[in-house]
Amino acid sequence: MAFMSNFTGVGIGFYAFGVFFKPLAEHFGWSRALVGWGPGVSLVVASVFAPLVGRNVDKFGMRPLLMAGSAAAGLSLALLGMMTNLWHYLFLFGVMYSIANLHMGDIVTGSTIARRFLAKRGAALGIATVGVSFGGVVMPPFAQWIMDNWDWRTAFVALGAAAVFLVFIPAMLFLRNLPPLPEENSLTTIPNSYDSERSWTRSEALSSARFWKLVFVFGLGYLPLGTMLVQQVPFLTDPDFGLSPSRAALVLSFTAAMGMVGKVFWGAMFDRMEGRWTVACSLAMQAISIWWLLQTKSFTGAIMFGLFFGLGMGGLVPMHTALRVRQFGVKHIGAIMGISSPITMLAQAGGQPLAGWIFDTTGTYRAAFYLFIVVQLTAILIVITLRDPKRPARRTEKHPIP
Repeated sequence: MAFMSNFTGVGIGFYAFGVFFKPLAEHFGWSRALVGWGPGVSLVVASVFAPLVGRNVDKFGMRPLLMAGSAAAGLSLALLGMMTNLWHYLFLFGVMYSIANLHMGDIVTGSTIARRFLAKRGAALGIATVGVSFGGVVMPPFAQWIMDNWDWRTAFVALGAAAVFLVFIPAMLFLRNLPPLPEENSLTTIPNSYDSERSWTRSEALSSARFWKLVFVFGLGYLPLGTMLVQQVPFLTDPDFGLSPSRAALVLSFTAAMGMVGKVFWGAMFDRMEGRWTVACSLAMQAISIWWLLQTKSFTGAIMFGLFFGLGMGGLVPMHTALRVRQFGVKHIGAIMGISSPITMLAQAGGQPLAGWIFDTTGTYRAAFYLFIVVQLTAILIVITLRDPKRPARRTEKHPIP
């Protein structure tokens, strides 16, 4: 269910939204900066509600949150197919769908997976978040096919139906909340070779330097990510690059497909090495890939960008949760993610309208993409200072830690 929730929520809200970007601007006569405010408002709204969702997943578990989120997502997407003006767009996508998607997102699924898979947490999170990239493989061509044969309004309604059938109904029929884990000092397995020796409370985490380093690293890391996914198709189809919409959608799908590989690869690497180096390598691969995209104008070059950018970005999503668990423990991870995610989301929220404003001002995305390279290099310099906690003493059934 975590896989399917990631597949649906991110596949629609980030990947598939890219194919709606230019049709919305052309149909309503909106600027690209204005269209970019939809995802921007969405992130701001999500940042407000994230602490509440974090506390609720610690309290109620994943099932009720997935059901509520997917039902609201289906309704908001169906209504988007009927919108007639700007406030409809900003409310339905920026507010209603944002809150719905938050209930299907990483705070809910990631914290639940992190609690249940102890020894191979990075690999488990990597496999679960493959759904994020698989949504990017399937959803953009699906939405583009509907638009080619009908229109963008029909595509929104179809995506709303997908949210109900892929998440709400399976969660209602098959998902059950598991009983609480035993207290930490009674666990008899090793959570992870590098895990924190204790679970920090939310207030303890907030007062630590490592918390704020993580906030800056993932805030800077995610700022380019959403824009590179949502506005990748507009960039590739502009005269500056010149691909057809179908080829641009194929590049986006290829990027997402490599993200699937990246999530499994970086998740497995995270279980074997210090978290700072896995995050740094992931960010470096993305920065190099964006630079490459700015140097090429061919379809083959765009595919190469998709290969390495997708592989690099695949690491950020599972490590976003796994690195927090490694630093602060698992007991209060929902609350800690709920309070740290808003700050990350607010940093990310500016990426969409910023890139749109730069395009409207200069006629190209190039300056925005060069800025994103600088942002990612800055994140690398911060994360390499973040050492993992010392290894805890080994726990055994005969001699548990008192």
